[in-house]
Amino acid sequence: MGRAPRHPDVTHIDGLRVTTVARTLLDLGAVLALRGVERAFDQAEVLKVLDIFEIQRVLHEGSARPGAAKLRAVVARDAAGSTVTDNGLGELMLAIIRRAGLPEPICQAPVLQYVADFCWPVARLIVEADGRSHDSRSGRLRDARRDVALQNAGWRVLRFPKREIFADPTYVAEAIRRALAR
Repeated sequence: MGRAPRHPDVTHIDGLRVTTVARTLLDLGAVLALRGVERAFDQAEVLKVLDIFEIQRVLHEGSARPGAAKLRAVVARDAAGSTVTDNGLGELMLAIIRRAGLPEPICQAPVLQYVADFCWPVARLIVEADGRSHDSRSGRLRDARRDVALQNAGWRVLRFPKREIFADPTYVAEAIRRALAR
């Protein structure tokens, strides 16, 4: 029996035939919500296994496949790796931002020696979604020092504790909207 013909969407890892990252992302589009595809796309970028030219090829050749529309939307909307959040609270905050129709932030953006949860560089605005680790005395001190350094460098910082994000997402969205309008 001969070898199966080589297929551009199949590769070999440790002797196993597997689909390429691009094809896997396309297939995920058929079974995941848009945000799931976006997270997989960003994770591929973080792991440095994303080849945008390969994704364009897969989208071109598989334009009628069920996952193509979602993957195309992710590619059009995101700079690879720009929407990676660090936890579930970050996911909720990103959902609030998007639901409110606010401009898309850069997630987990390096600013000075820190990593901002959400950042709008043109507006010089940083939004932090603060979980339990920020409720301790040392957490509050660390946050205060960080905020001073960022403000001294010309950034505005808005902090929202977890309970506020959950209890009043409308307030959170409006506070961000007003800050972006300044």
